[in-house]
Amino acid sequence: MAKANNGILGAVSGKVGNLIFYVQAGEACVRTAGKRKAALTPAEKINTEKFTVLMNLFRSMKPFLKLGFSRADRINKQNYHNRATSFNRKHAIKMVNGRPEIAFDKVLLSQGSGLPAENAEVKLVESNLQFSWTFDSLADWDAGSDQAMLMAYLPEEDLAIYELAGAKRTARADVLKLPNSLITQRMELYIGFASWDRERIGDSVYLGRIN
Repeated sequence: MAKANNGILGAVSGKVGNLIFYVQAGEACVRTAGKRKAALTPAEKINTEKFTVLMNLFRSMKPFLKLGFSRADRINKQNYHNRATSFNRKHAIKMVNGRPEIAFDKVLLSQGSGLPAENAEVKLVESNLQFSWTFDSLADWDAGSDQAMLMAYLPEEDLAIYELAGAKRTARADVLKLPNSLITQRMELYIGFASWDRERIGDSVYLGRIN
């Protein structure tokens, strides 16, 4: 971004396209942005690979992440994508034979101060993923109206099947339907909760792998 420090007709500093404007010895100057010619260092290459692996995961679940990390805008002053990337890049990537891979049990798909799912489980019955959890309405009455956020991620298909506004927490169960053609595929399962007005969101919980 370029800045006109002395008004629209004054000296401009910053970047516009591939041009860089700057002031040297009191004179306004411009040069083209240079291109890096040196090869990436091993550490830079690994960081690039980590980012690529994470973006491949996020690509199919953007709406889920957008809701799941929506509170980051106010709390951490980051947009949802930056917050999701920052956390998962640090905690949810493991090195296997020198290459980065997703540690699905460490992935976080929603984050906030809301109540997470308690004693949650999931099982596959015919073509339905049946989620269940416990809830003590006497302990947290307000959280009872929170809606379930259900996620099934299929790594081999690079496919995310999810529900953003599922059953209320008081229902203690919900169902995520799957196409019959996918019920034998490997699935990584998650659950989270968000209030109806999206002002309260809890951390997602990893429920394990099916198939």
